Amino acid sequence: MEQHYPLDVTWVPFELHPATPEEGILLTDRFGAEDFNMRLEELKSRGARWNLTYHGLERMANSRIALLAELYATHQQCGEAFRTAVSHAYFEEGLNIGRQEVLLRIGEKAGLDRQQLETYLQRAGNDLLLPAQQLAKQWSVSAVPTFVVANEHKIVGSDQDQALRTAIEKAMKAQ
Repeated sequence: MEQHYPLDVTWVPFELHPATPEEGILLTDRFGAEDFNMRLEELKSRGARWNLTYHGLERMANSRIALLAELYATHQQCGEAFRTAVSHAYFEEGLNIGRQEVLLRIGEKAGLDRQQLETYLQRAGNDLLLPAQQLAKQWSVSAVPTFVVANEHKIVGSDQDQALRTAIEKAMKAQ
């Protein structure tokens, strides 16, 4: 969308499954093997148009530490590179983004200083996610991705291109 419209995008962290254990959980344990395979095929089908392959996706990670690292990366002007690298590591390589060591390697690749990121993650409190949690509650966010356009239109889902375009165009006309 950013190629077609003059957008000011703000990414807001959201823990979809905050009760996930720190080590994560196998998706086949969460959904059952048959259900997971069906969901994975649907995900691969949707992702194909975005060149996403979902090769290594086997585990639901606890994303809390990754969300904290993303906040740090954004403050260091590396947010986009970090988000792209985390997405690739999780969905394509099957890495557990709930593990600090994995995030430190990803952070380095995205241009962050490893030691500074490690220090930040050791000191960062979960309260850093509170503003995002409050915003998610305000907008009744329960799925990802969720897009909010001009603080007025909420669109849920990765396959909602037309609804997203319509909301953006309405917001642009209202300016």
